[in-house]
Order: sequence, then C-alpha cells, then structure tokens
Amino acid sequence: MVKNIIKKGGEVMRYLKKFLFVFVMFFIFCNLKIALAQEECDVYLKAPTDPEHVFHIAETVTHGNVTYYIPAPAYNVWPGPESVTICWTDKNNETTLSVEEYEAASVIVKENPSAYILDVRTPEEWFWVGHPGKNKLGEGEYLEGKVINVAYKIFVYDRKEGKYTCILNKFFTKDALKVIRDLGDPEPLIITMCRSGHRSISAGEELEEPSPWNLLPRVIRIPWSVKAAKILEENGIQVKNMLTGFEGGKDERGYRTLDQGWKNLGLPYNYNPEGAYWRPGLFINKFINRFYK
Repeated sequence: MVKNIIKKGGEVMRYLKKFLFVFVMFFIFCNLKIALAQEECDVYLKAPTDPEHVFHIAETVTHGNVTYYIPAPAYNVWPGPESVTICWTDKNNETTLSVEEYEAASVIVKENPSAYILDVRTPEEWFWVGHPGKNKLGEGEYLEGKVINVAYKIFVYDRKEGKYTCILNKFFTKDALKVIRDLGDPEPLIITMCRSGHRSISAGEELEEPSPWNLLPRVIRIPWSVKAAKILEENGIQVKNMLTGFEGGKDERGYRTLDQGWKNLGLPYNYNPEGAYWRPGLFINKFINRFYK
C-alpha cells in the first residue's frame, strides 16, 4: 500500500513538473513577445478605459480587473508626419496591452485627393490656437482647401451665470454634411480632429449614426438624423478619427507639451481666420440645449 502511494505520488510529481515547465515556457514566451514588440514601438499611450473615448474598438483587454479598449487602426490615424506603431499600456504605464500600427493623417491628406480634415473645434480655437494649414515658409501647401471647420461644441454667453459655457452644436450634423457635400467629391474620406482626440470621436460617431432629433426641438419631430445617415451611406463617406488631435494630452503640469497632436509633432499650421465656422443662429443652439437636452 505504501509502495502504491509512493508510486502515485511520483506520477503526480512528474505531471506537476510538466505542467510547471509548460507554464514557465508560456510565461517566458508572452513576456518575450511583449518585450520584442516594445522595441518596435514609436509611441506609448495609455489605453482608454471608457468605450466612449474610442472610435471603433479593435479589441478589449482586461488587466488587473480593469477593462481597456484599443482603437481600431482601420478607423483611427496618427497626426503624422509618418505612420507609427503604438504600444497601448495600462493606466499605470507599466504593462503593454496591445501593439497596433496607425497610418499618418498628414500622409493620407497629402497623397489622397479625396481626404479632408474636419476640424470640429470651436471657431475660437481655430483662430487663436491655430489649425492645420500652410505656414509662412510655405510648408503644408498640400493642406490648402483640405481643412474645414464645423464646431461640434460652441461657446455661448450665459447671462444668468455671467460666464461663457460650452454646449453641443445642435446644427453640427446638418452643417457638416452640407460642407462635405459642397466639396463635390463623390467618395470623400473625412478625418475628424479636435484638441486632444475626444470631441472628434463624438463628432465622428455623430456623422456615422446621428442622434435622434439632434438638430431641432423634439416637438417638431423632423427626422433630420435619419436623412443624415442616408446621405452618408449613399455618398460613400468614410470617417476616421485623429488620435491625440491638434494639441495632444497634458503633461504632469497640466500643459499640452507632449509629443502628441498635430501642432506638437511639428506639422504645418497657421492662424488664418478664413474658414472658421460661423452660423447666425447660435442663440437657437442655446435655447435648444436649455429646453431639449
């Protein structure tokens, strides 16, 4: 009986050793794969933990009880000046969760005559912060006529509060589609861009699938959104999102000095006010937002 117990114990130990060997080899393989991938990375970014902050999700990764969402390369682009391999890390910037390659918006706009940048920032940002365009040295001439501004959000003065507030532009979809159709391009590729890459996601989603009754008060009930969606489908409009936008994220001091965003990556821009978004009925926006949120 004792011999049988010893014999069975020996078999268990052999199986345990094999299991441990396979586990260790698998662990080494995974870490080696990540290490090799990290050597190829051009940019490290923290992966979003909110699906609302991602324009088309490529995959979801769970790490440390936190779910991360990886932006799909087919629908997201890097500002430029060339394509990059991005290592998406956890919130502590310690573990690489996914490695993806993204095309450069500047290259796409330069090489594709049907590609345009839709700047969804406010007209104030367009003028005071700058926007993609030809600079004083003549760099960026390929951007002439390729950058348009339709604000996804706008600033309005609240007399009651005594301050300016930023509200959704209820005419965004209608105005954006009009501008896109006026381009006269049968199959335009639209790259949405904002300050750091958040508003542009919402704007892109709004263009792909407009919110119900988003253009007029609900009591009127005219389905402009359904019409907008049909226009996209019929005209074959493609939409991509520019990761990190025009200025990129903030550093530890709260300044936008990181090597992110069109401006900080050294791409051409200017402060020309021509082309800034404007519509006379901004008061209507404020009225709609107050009573029809």
